[in-house]
Amino acid sequence: MSIQPTSVDSVVQTSTDKKFNQAKHVYAIAERFTDATVVLEDLCSAVCDRDYSRSKLLMDVAFVKKFIIPLLKDSIKTITTAATVLSPIARVKYVHERNENKRKREVAMSKNSSYSLEKQMIV
Repeated sequence: MSIQPTSVDSVVQTSTDKKFNQAKHVYAIAERFTDATVVLEDLCSAVCDRDYSRSKLLMDVAFVKKFIIPLLKDSIKTITTAATVLSPIARVKYVHERNENKRKREVAMSKNSSYSLEKQMIV
């Protein structure tokens, strides 16, 4: 199931229509994230379970690679587009990127964790 805007959404629209459609896409992503969370929690449980068969574990990992990871990647694009459309002022993306880069530098310089930079940014 694609979470990208459909061709019906590309018809000439008012700014309110665009905002409404982007809000719908964000809610659709939230629903898929709920489902993805359950799948990832099940996978974590399976990894820790000694009785879980290796073949089933590999099937679960394949599912995550085939569906969950592409879902997350597609969601990045959709959320970024929605943020641009729903933003009350222009240049929010620039401000976000500046703040994010500042935070990354601070985290990288702290070296207080054994996690990678990407994991530290999540925590």
